[in-house]
Amino acid sequence: MTTPKFVPSTDALIKKLEKLSKLSFDNVKLRDEFGLILGHISSLDEVDVQNIKPMFHACIEDYEFAKDEVEVFDSELITKTSPYIKEHFFCVPSILEEEN
Repeated sequence: MTTPKFVPSTDALIKKLEKLSKLSFDNVKLRDEFGLILGHISSLDEVDVQNIKPMFHACIEDYEFAKDEVEVFDSELITKTSPYIKEHFFCVPSILEEEN
């Protein structure tokens, strides 16, 4: 892996990044790291993408989704077989502690 070139980060760029991110970049070391990041990003300009079609998604495979199908259940049969039913609702133990 090659070391990215350094692109000096200008005050105008830093101010724009601060405004967009709603952060403050006062640290000199952080500004230098921005220069390395910008150098890496500018190296992407060297990649030839002339004959590459734009993509909307990183996955190029097509996926087949399962169809949404409604299943009808016999609610009376289900409520008859469940021991904890009250007014057509399932009763379950409480998982939250009651406050006194």
